Amino acid sequence: MAHFHYVLFAGTAMGVFGAIYFWFPKMFGRKMNEFWGKVHFFITFICLNCVFFPMHILGTVGQPRRYADTWHIPLFQKLQPLNAFITISAIILVLSQIVFIINFFYSIFYGPRVGRNPWHANGLEWQAPSPPGHGNFDFQPVVYRGPYEYGSPEVDEDYYPQTQPPPKDRPLVSEEMSH
Repeated sequence: MAHFHYVLFAGTAMGVFGAIYFWFPKMFGRKMNEFWGKVHFFITFICLNCVFFPMHILGTVGQPRRYADTWHIPLFQKLQPLNAFITISAIILVLSQIVFIINFFYSIFYGPRVGRNPWHANGLEWQAPSPPGHGNFDFQPVVYRGPYEYGSPEVDEDYYPQTQPPPKDRPLVSEEMSH
């Protein structure tokens, strides 16, 4: 049970939260508050581990999953404090999502405005305005390379958008290799 919920909640919920923080500027043209985002992450991360890791201990000891009340079974009475700790951690985990909800709705109206590409991402979608208008792009994009050109020798920085033409003073990598 613990492993299943660790994977299900941690993998899915943390991935969804990460995606919301990442795509929020593209959806609303504003950034969420970074400080409160970090507070939300750390409380969620700590409470998530305080909820699901002790379940491994309960499972190892042999506590069954679907008993409504294990207090009446002498073997499991000693596990009651651990169950109470899990319950308190779960309540704090749920309450910590209030930080996310407030940050989300506050940032829709009062978050700092952002340009097209606040993350300096290389993908084509970040060249559209934030939030994108009808038809997404306000110009006809020309793509010069794939979206994952990180550490390219053609530029000095690690930010090389697909729509940026190659530098005039440097040959293309493919041209260098052909000589």
